[in-house]
Amino acid sequence: MTTNASPHQPAGKSASSRRWKARRWIGYGLFLVLFVGVYTHLGALFILGANVDPGRDRQQVYVEGVLAFQSYQQQQEQESGKPVRSFVKQAFPHFMTDEVQPFWPWLLRGETNVDSDQLFLRGKWLNFSLTLIALLVFGILAAEAFSFMGAVVTVLIMGFGMLLQRSCFFHEEALLLIGVVTVWMVILSLLRENSLWHYSFLGLAMGLTFLVHPQIWTIVAAFILVSLARGVEKAVRLRRVVDRAERGWSNPNHVVGVSISLAVFLLVAGPRLAFSAETFGSPFFSQATTAAYAISAQVTPAGEVPGEHSGFFGKIAELGLLPSLKEATTNGWQAVKESVLWRQAVLLGYAIFVVIVIGLLHQRAYRRQSLEVWKIHGTSAFWMFGFTIVCSLVTFLVVGFGVERYPPLIAVLDSLFLPVLLTCFWLAERFRRQLTRAEIGSVANQLYFLLMLPPAFWVGWRVVQGIASPLT
Repeated sequence: MTTNASPHQPAGKSASSRRWKARRWIGYGLFLVLFVGVYTHLGALFILGANVDPGRDRQQVYVEGVLAFQSYQQQQEQESGKPVRSFVKQAFPHFMTDEVQPFWPWLLRGETNVDSDQLFLRGKWLNFSLTLIALLVFGILAAEAFSFMGAVVTVLIMGFGMLLQRSCFFHEEALLLIGVVTVWMVILSLLRENSLWHYSFLGLAMGLTFLVHPQIWTIVAAFILVSLARGVEKAVRLRRVVDRAERGWSNPNHVVGVSISLAVFLLVAGPRLAFSAETFGSPFFSQATTAAYAISAQVTPAGEVPGEHSGFFGKIAELGLLPSLKEATTNGWQAVKESVLWRQAVLLGYAIFVVIVIGLLHQRAYRRQSLEVWKIHGTSAFWMFGFTIVCSLVTFLVVGFGVERYPPLIAVLDSLFLPVLLTCFWLAERFRRQLTRAEIGSVANQLYFLLMLPPAFWVGWRVVQGIASPLT
């Protein structure tokens, strides 16, 4: 950071601003230290006290998946006889069973000389540690992009509101939530300004999330639809505007970027696709998809190629569009009422309320630009909201269409909670930042701070309850 004051800012004020920023980072660092301490304490209580039965929440399935992967590793080493070849083949997650995807067994590939009890314990701690590291990374990024209170609330809700208990199990649900949030945030960044490096990161995030859980295609489908609309809108607007040097969305970048994303995705997920095609007859095989979208209640056995009318679109072709939509709507609504979206509906509704309040202030300032010293720029809120609505609708229909035959599909709905909530906070922060130099900037900052207090107190109360009574 340069020590010179800007032309529009006195030197004394610039120094004061730097001191305030340093104090802010020190305070936030102390918060993260306290957060890690409390988070680790509660996690240890759950790992060592409450979650000691591998049969709970399908954890035994994942223990068996890891053991099967270790047997597969030994077999590959014996057949190849070449350590280099074996290392290259094992460097990429690819082995999967009909119920366990490659990423979780691959994470525990080094735990070869321990019994199942030690494997179960180490797996839980590994899951917890990776989730905590991811939370700290998100926390640092949030501190850079959000206000102090916004960053604190984001970390608290992600950690204590959603990830803590899930990170203490011997399965990958917490990693799935982190992967979905990452893919979602990259897409929102792309819809604002689609630099090519965003597409590289999108391909990487999509590939890793696909290795954790294959049901990410609802997000991909929503991005394709919204980006297509964004490209058409930009093309039409460029025909009317002479100045084409506007920053933001670039259609040529999107064409090249999609190719980059696809290439990176195949680099990461290609070994898994090849293994699945060889073992199960389809590169995109998953027991969840086969069970959820089978025509009858019978599930296609593992290793057999699905029938002519199996799969999502095949089932629609068999049943018809209108009966399919009716079934998806009815079952989807029932699934929503059993998901985190329903249990945390008050918090989600409050986040939407915060966006509306700060958004109205932003709209007021935007319409009164002639009275402002600094220009109030527009935001990409329309496209960010559009993607959120489209993705939620697509996920609702896809889950509703298959959840009756495969109830664990509700986890896909659960994975929407954090991205939708963070989208609301992100939009509110963008509106607030736009208002910083406006006439009502001080009012907007104070109002936003007050609006962030209720969710912070709610999470704090949950933490106090968790410390006072053992987790179950």
